[in-house]
Amino acid sequence: MNKKGFKFFFGDYNGYVQEVLDSSSRLYGFKPDVILIMVRIEELMPGFVDEYARSDFTEWEKSVKDSVRQMGALVDKLEESLPAQIILQNSAPSINPYWGIYDSQISKAQNSLALMFNSMLSEDFGSRKSAFIWDFSLFVRKYGHNNLYDMKMWYTSKNPFKLSAYTLIGADLHKYILSVIGKVKKCIVVDLDNTLWGGIAGEDGMEGVALGHDYPGNCYRDFQKSLLKYYHRGIILAVNSKNNEDDALEIIEKHPYMILRKKYFAAVRINWLDKANNLKELADELNIGLDSMVFVDDNPVECELVRSLCPEVEVVCLPVKPYLIPDALNSLRGLENIKLTAEDRKKGEMYRAQIKRKQHEKSRRNI
Repeated sequence: MNKKGFKFFFGDYNGYVQEVLDSSSRLYGFKPDVILIMVRIEELMPGFVDEYARSDFTEWEKSVKDSVRQMGALVDKLEESLPAQIILQNSAPSINPYWGIYDSQISKAQNSLALMFNSMLSEDFGSRKSAFIWDFSLFVRKYGHNNLYDMKMWYTSKNPFKLSAYTLIGADLHKYILSVIGKVKKCIVVDLDNTLWGGIAGEDGMEGVALGHDYPGNCYRDFQKSLLKYYHRGIILAVNSKNNEDDALEIIEKHPYMILRKKYFAAVRINWLDKANNLKELADELNIGLDSMVFVDDNPVECELVRSLCPEVEVVCLPVKPYLIPDALNSLRGLENIKLTAEDRKKGEMYRAQIKRKQHEKSRRNI
């Protein structure tokens, strides 16, 4: 058990098949909530990497299909036996394919089989309710093979990774685990000045703020694009800004390079009031908890105020350098949905419609 009260069970090296098939194994006695199956294609198909020439493409293709079926059968067993969420690792194509640079010249290539394995795995898991894929292939592309793997560790202890790689692996898997157990943020609340655009609306006006295709305006435009992606992934957006409302809304609605128009925000607070209280009002209006909100601002003082008065809120203080802003939320955990429904994709519209109905009902009561 670690300091946060989580318990961990580690299976025997390369003994996952026996542990899954044996209902009396320690795995079932542990009764996990989340199961990670981290198996590389080298273990699934012995010889695939180093002895590829011993069989032709058709035989290896059959091995890929058999491996996917075998993994599917193991997951079937786990789903039938345990109320756990299951995360299975996919495959990363080799940086040193057996035929070298010739591999990329042919359609029936060794690395195409690794991609086929991933594609078939995704097709199988797409219909499952409690089993998901850790995109190990994307993880390796993101951080780079040479930054993750260590030949000395492999030859001396059968451990393929550098010790420093495990921090990255843990952080990446944490995003998946938070999502499968339902610990996902519901709302990103953003400031406006020096957040969605460069400059101050009340001082610089619509023509003076930095927003467009040139630096630094392109940084703020790209940040808006990243927020729009979260909107389409089922994370609602809201505004919390100290500003003249008319000045701010003119930029939001009329600036030619603005990506996020008012229709994308489920709720808006543009005033000169305390941002912590504004957040509480937004939470009430949206009917969500403060712990499900992320607040994004460029002002360290405002960020610290929210941290102190609303400790449940995840606070992101934007970097000073504009070119760092577009990626400011990429490493934040709790903003990923591992499964998206049609309803999730329309969540922003649903919240806005809900608020409009409430406002309409309130105005009718006041007549």
